[in-house]
Order: sequence, then C-alpha cells, then structure tokens
Amino acid sequence: MISTPRLGRMKQSHVVKLDESRSFYKQVEGCEINQVANDPRDSAVSIVRARVGVGSRTSPHVVLVNERYFIAKGTGVAELGWSKHPVGPGDLVSIPHGARQLIRNSGTEPLEFYAICTNAFRKADYYEVE
Repeated sequence: MISTPRLGRMKQSHVVKLDESRSFYKQVEGCEINQVANDPRDSAVSIVRARVGVGSRTSPHVVLVNERYFIAKGTGVAELGWSKHPVGPGDLVSIPHGARQLIRNSGTEPLEFYAICTNAFRKADYYEVE
C-alpha cells in the first residue's frame, strides 16, 4: 500500500485556465503577478506567473512555504540567502521554507518565471526583509 501525506490532498479533478485579465503589478514585490492556481480543491500547491521588468528586481522577502521558481523567459540573478545564482530559461530554483530571496532581471527582456509553492501560498506566509 502506498502512503500519501495527509496535508494538501487534491479534492477532485479540475482544470484551471490562465486568465490574463487577473494580472496585476504588485508594488511590494516589484513585479507583475498572475495567479495561475491557488484553489482550495488543491491545497498542496499554488502557482503564479511573475514578470520582472528589465533592470528591476523583486523585494527581498521570506515565504513560509517551500517555493520553486521555474524560469520561462529572460535571464536573471536569484539571490538565496546572501548567495547569487545566474538563471535562465529552463532553470529551476529551489527555495526552502523561510529562506531570504529575491530575483533580479539582468537581461534585455522581461524575466518571466513561475513561482510554485508547496503547500499553497497564503498572504500570511509573506514577509519583506532586508
């Protein structure tokens, strides 16, 4: 018998369509955000598409869930703790619960990535830091 975790179980099959009209610029974070998935039917994960403009960066912050950035377009530098890592399309950045983080666009086009949180992100999980 396969054991499954008790937290974050998917409640039913479903499809969530990307809705471009829900994109917004988040001043605190310093980037454009489009929430792809954060649904009570699947509390194991939330996903946002983020775009960071040329020469911009997100604010230094901590998130109290495990997070991954999947880089879709552009180039940047992910700062994890106090270390810096160049990133580009196809890279996956793993950020543990509570780690200081930010991402800077170092290229000549918008940096686009998907932020995937496990368990699902809640506003109470986000803290700005320096």
